[in-house]
Amino acid sequence: MRKRVKGIVTVIFACFFLALSFNITVLPLEIVIGGSSGLSIIANHFFGIAPAIVVFICYLFAIIFGLLFLGKDKIKKSIVGSFIYPFFVYVTSPLSLYIKNLSLNTSEYLVILIIGAVVAGAAHGMIYKVGYTAGGSDIASQIINKYFGITVGTANIFINAIIVISGGVIFGWDKVLYAILI
Repeated sequence: MRKRVKGIVTVIFACFFLALSFNITVLPLEIVIGGSSGLSIIANHFFGIAPAIVVFICYLFAIIFGLLFLGKDKIKKSIVGSFIYPFFVYVTSPLSLYIKNLSLNTSEYLVILIIGAVVAGAAHGMIYKVGYTAGGSDIASQIINKYFGITVGTANIFINAIIVISGGVIFGWDKVLYAILI
């Protein structure tokens, strides 16, 4: 029980920092990273839909498909992140407007992205270390692994590459280089 509580608290803490990183780096600078976060940037650009809503809908569908194709035992460690991450994206969203209104030069742009990448990487590491996932494309990668025999890592790279390349088509190829850095 203690290990489970520690895992859930870690996921909550890490999801807060993931959302913070998202709202101070990739969203205001329109860097399409992979997963539902990247899709949310595209939806926000074209339709003005709040990223938290897009992320939540993507995560909800991922949970439903995960339950159908993987079973509840595989999905139970993705549920906490799937609900708390979109909530924190919503709560920290005012930071995105603040960063967007700054006049940044190229070196400041790069520093913000590096800090965001380090924070996001550490947060993801914390989540994976306790055996949980943040949901979304992690679930899709597990489904691809189960039914097509492609490793989870390869499936994840494939899914994210499609989303990042889409971002390059929409926002410019220089932003793809920043997405790869993140």
